[in-house]
Amino acid sequence: MKARYENYLSNQTIKATAEATVSRKAVLSGAFGLVKKGAQIAASSRGNLYIGGALLAYEAYQAVKSPIESAGYKYDEKSEEFLKYWDNKLCIWDRRGDYPNEIYKEYECTGVDSSIIRAYKLGGKSRSEAEFLMKSKMEAMANNYWTDRRQYLVDRGNSEYLKYNVSECIFSLNGGSCSVSNGSDSRSSISFKLIESTFPTVLDSQEFLKIATPSIDSNPTPFVEGTGKPEYNEKVSVPAGTVVTIGPVTPENGKPVQITITFGKDSNGNTTAEVATTQRPDLTPGGSEAPNTKPDPDPAPNPDGNPDKKPDDKPDPDGNPDKRPDDKPDPNDDPSDKDKRKEDKKEESKGLLCDFFPKILACDEQPEKEEPNLEIPEEHIDLNFTSDNTFSQFGQCPAPVTFQALGAEYKISLEPACNLAAMIRPFIIAMAWLVASFFVSRVVRNNA
Repeated sequence: MKARYENYLSNQTIKATAEATVSRKAVLSGAFGLVKKGAQIAASSRGNLYIGGALLAYEAYQAVKSPIESAGYKYDEKSEEFLKYWDNKLCIWDRRGDYPNEIYKEYECTGVDSSIIRAYKLGGKSRSEAEFLMKSKMEAMANNYWTDRRQYLVDRGNSEYLKYNVSECIFSLNGGSCSVSNGSDSRSSISFKLIESTFPTVLDSQEFLKIATPSIDSNPTPFVEGTGKPEYNEKVSVPAGTVVTIGPVTPENGKPVQITITFGKDSNGNTTAEVATTQRPDLTPGGSEAPNTKPDPDPAPNPDGNPDKKPDDKPDPDGNPDKRPDDKPDPNDDPSDKDKRKEDKKEESKGLLCDFFPKILACDEQPEKEEPNLEIPEEHIDLNFTSDNTFSQFGQCPAPVTFQALGAEYKISLEPACNLAAMIRPFIIAMAWLVASFFVSRVVRNNA
């Protein structure tokens, strides 16, 4: 149909919208893993070119690197995680067991920035804001801890604690505490300890989405491509009421017709097309107002190399010349070829919309993927080693020092000093190696 009518469309401008969608939820759920992979590639392959999936992961990491680092997180190659280091940590501490065999233990900890400590020390409004922020953290930690602690107390015969829940938390420079209460009965059962010590926290997926979602929304391409376009859907829509006219034309039956396509919308908002064919007996078949349509392209020639459509002066074995159709099919024709040609024609058709508008984006054929042809440069280096004379076994002793005194000439020989130097030479070299190995071992131990 495309080949038959493509030259008979009216000169109209049709507004069509091609929309491709993916699942935002699926893209965001896979974004954190993609960014971590990109950070690993960037850290381990500095200066190299990236292709394929590695390039998409690297671009995704670069898109969110700035907000992640602004939040205080940096990628750690050893742990393969984004870490944030705090100057202080606030931990729940507890005693378990019976006196004097009680065991002190730290439970859940959270990082505390030095700015919070400074604000608390300033007093006034700054202290109130610092206390409000820390109380919210302490309440979340206390609720998680109290579930375990309450069960421990109940198992030891204190069943009344089943009715107690976390109520109020108080922050101080010593750490603070949270109370548990049952009505008017309030007990201070959860103790906190503020420790001045470097404390790392790991960036989790929830915190990552809080930090990176605005950047992902502003540049979604590497994340959509890198996560494999989850739940990809492509939709072409034409405004309802758009009318396209084809013809008039004269098809193979010799009767002029005019085709009208009216676009609309169904209940789901999808574009529909209603095709109406109008007979035009008032026009001359094949005339300028209703030209003949082009027939479909001929199929491939017969495998025997002598198609019957081209007559030769010899009759076929059945006795009928080529100018007339045979009563029997050519025995050399393969029936499966006809079936294949029918299947090919079905595959070529992409729907009515693509038959009439083959150049829109939705009907464009995607090129086949080609593997990149990467050439690795080669360089030949000749290595010629020569012996080093830095630590030669023997040297040349300086000439004796000559001076005159009281009309006489005296010479001071440096030979004894040279002999002494030659004797202690091995000890000096050994000492140098020992000192060097000491520094190397310290560097290796510090970086381990």
